[in-house]
Amino acid sequence: MWIVLFAPQKELVVTMNELPRLDGSEGTSIAYSVYYIWDGKQEKQPWWVIFQAPLMDGGFEWAVLEVAGVGDWYNTDRFMEAIQSASKFDKNWFNNEMHSVQRTRLEKLQYFLFESDTLEKGKEAIEQVINSINLIK
Repeated sequence: MWIVLFAPQKELVVTMNELPRLDGSEGTSIAYSVYYIWDGKQEKQPWWVIFQAPLMDGGFEWAVLEVAGVGDWYNTDRFMEAIQSASKFDKNWFNNEMHSVQRTRLEKLQYFLFESDTLEKGKEAIEQVINSINLIK
């Protein structure tokens, strides 16, 4: 009962940002940041950042950086190293369990008991990004 009654409320929000181009050219590129909100308070750093990673042929592919794995967000060298090793982002990324998430106590219990969970809010946030990416193509 404690798990459900006093559990924090979790939401996710997606914001669209413009970042300097990572290939060194002038201009900006679109990036999406996914933030967790716990009991109405948004975390300071995004959990995931989906961005346009440059390819050797001059094009780009969508990539996702799990900010939690970066460590010191303000260490430029560490951040650039993390960007270069970001995972490819596509419509299957979240479903392939190539990510880390923050679970509520109830989600942790479900995962422990059934070794699976739905994580609907995370899927909805990622689906929102996918739909936005498809609109700008």
